[in-house]
This record gives sequence, C-alpha cells and structure tokens, in this order.
Amino acid sequence: MDIKKFKENIKTWDALRLSSAYQTYCKRLDDPKYTLKEELLENIINSIRDEWEERKNREGAEYSSPRNGLLSTMGYKVGMDGYKEKVRRRILRDVISGPLPLVGNPEYMEEWGEDDSQKRKQKLRNCLVGFSSGKQHETHHQALEDWQDDLEWLDKYTR
Repeated sequence: MDIKKFKENIKTWDALRLSSAYQTYCKRLDDPKYTLKEELLENIINSIRDEWEERKNREGAEYSSPRNGLLSTMGYKVGMDGYKEKVRRRILRDVISGPLPLVGNPEYMEEWGEDDSQKRKQKLRNCLVGFSSGKQHETHHQALEDWQDDLEWLDKYTR
C-alpha cells in the first residue's frame, strides 16, 4: 500500500468510513497474519489520526451522529465479543494522546478536553468507572473484568 496515496484518499472519506477504517486497522495490529505489516498498520492509523486533526481545525467542522459516544466511535469494545487487551490499550492511548474524531456536538467534545490533558484522562476514567458500575452490566462478567483491567492500566499509565 502506498501511504501517500492512502493519505490523499482518506481526505474524501466521510467520518463514519474514517472511523471504521481506524477500527479495522487497530484490530489488525492484534492479528498474527499482519505481524509483518505492523509498521504499515501504524502508519495507516497515524494517517487517520492526522486526518482527524486536520478536520478538527477546519472551519465548519462536521460532527458525526451523537448516538455513539467517542469510545464507541473509536472502536473500543469489551466483553465476549470485545477486543483483546492490545487493541483496547491502543485505542485508549490514542484517546488520551489525540487527535480525536469529531463526535456528537462541540459541547460533548469539550468534555474530553485537549489532547493529553488531565481533563481528558479524567473523562476517560469516569467513562470506564461508569461502564463498570452500571446495573445493566452486572451479569456481563467478561466486560466488567475488561473495564476493571483497563481502569487499572489507565491509573498506572497516567501517573
């Protein structure tokens, strides 16, 4: 894959396609058949993140559907059908460091603060705590374990 051509192509993609591509390439990082292409995958993921940054700074930036939150838009998924630790942590690190895709509305995005800020780290922590303490998830043992593991990782990572 020609990374230069890829960077040009994604400029024409809508937010949903860009987010789906990010999720796909993050998943491939954990797939043994892509082991030899890890550097290419990292370049693709970083190109998508760069495109998000460019879109954020454009005048009249468009926001995607507020039905899904930021973590969902970025592909964060736990539980029996969720992703392995390596993929989840990649997504969480990218959430912290940014740039982020535009989701919901400007007020919602403001809740996430600036890239690598304490506000963003706290928002992420609040989300993980909220997910893991919700009554609707009390029988989802694998999801609860994943959220708890990710929360412990986050506390160590952000010290």
